[in-house]
Amino acid sequence: GVNDAPNHSAVMTRQNATAWGYAGGTLPFYTLVPSLTIRAIGQSYPVVNSDVVITATLRMSTDLPKDSKITITGLTGTQTPDSAGLGASTDLILYSNVGFSAFNNRPVWTQSTGTLVFTAKEELPLSTTSYTVSFTLKSPATAQASPAVSMSGSLECGTNDAPMAVVAGDKPGTALLGVPGGADPLYIVVPTFTTRYVVQNNPLASQRNNISVTFETNVNLAHADASTITLSGFTGAVAADGGTSVRLRDFQVNANYSLEGDLLFDGANAGYGRFAGGSLVLTVATGKTLLSGQVYTFWFTVTNPRHIMTTPNVQFSAAGTATYLPQSVTSTTAAVLGTSGWGVPGTVVCPAGYYAPAEQGAMANCTLCYRGSYS
Repeated sequence: GVNDAPNHSAVMTRQNATAWGYAGGTLPFYTLVPSLTIRAIGQSYPVVNSDVVITATLRMSTDLPKDSKITITGLTGTQTPDSAGLGASTDLILYSNVGFSAFNNRPVWTQSTGTLVFTAKEELPLSTTSYTVSFTLKSPATAQASPAVSMSGSLECGTNDAPMAVVAGDKPGTALLGVPGGADPLYIVVPTFTTRYVVQNNPLASQRNNISVTFETNVNLAHADASTITLSGFTGAVAADGGTSVRLRDFQVNANYSLEGDLLFDGANAGYGRFAGGSLVLTVATGKTLLSGQVYTFWFTVTNPRHIMTTPNVQFSAAGTATYLPQSVTSTTAAVLGTSGWGVPGTVVCPAGYYAPAEQGAMANCTLCYRGSYS
């Protein structure tokens, strides 16, 4: 009527239980922004033009409802094309430490932004359990620093999904295969001989020639990966003893004799390299690794060819743990036997009393001078 009867005020009974991993999550208007509390991300290999496994370990401040999404973005620079995750044979595949039961194994990948989006196939207790996922990308064709990687996502809530906080991925910041920072996602280098100095002491045709070698790499080379180093371009030269191997003499690491013993062999004999076809092939010895950033030196002896060689091109290359494309050596400009340039490896000239007939061209055999001849 005119005066309504007031109800007695009372405190409502609230349900106070854990929901989605939050204690008290059932309390009305109890609100938090979900986020990833563990968000580690790294890679398996820091080299250009390679298949690189990206691994992320994730844990959240809340459980993850079915059909919720997690987004990793910023993995830029790769050669992996877009993938819609619709079942094509070229789809990027997502793996996890619990198999394919936790997440959709065909995520959506966008190359230009380096974004991966994957979906929970069931409710996951991410507030108490860490999950590890991995996927493979093709690394860039050129060197790059590790890009800024962030993680976020959304919790399935019906019409309006709950956004997750955007957080930076935690990178390991550690070396990988001797590359500082190489464990960080998409930190990529070009395998390079940072030092590749070679000099000879005798350019005279048909004579013994001691060749001194100094090299340094920027990526480890391990026997476990069947790693080899090749020094090519000694056209026509042969091993001094006529065999197929040469002794690597005075082998040193950073100007000290190796504490690990012989690090190289010819496939059978420790401390030797295989020399054939004008190339020296060095195989990393069983159980050994040539470490990046270390300076290795040795010398070996060959017999020079009979013919001249005025424009040699001696090169380093390597295969195994990483592929090192051929790089021309550096050498000395100091005079050898009184002539500048004769210390450049592979250079061959005729000794006194011999000449190279012009009509035989750039690799003419050295011929004994005689009365009435020319040179």
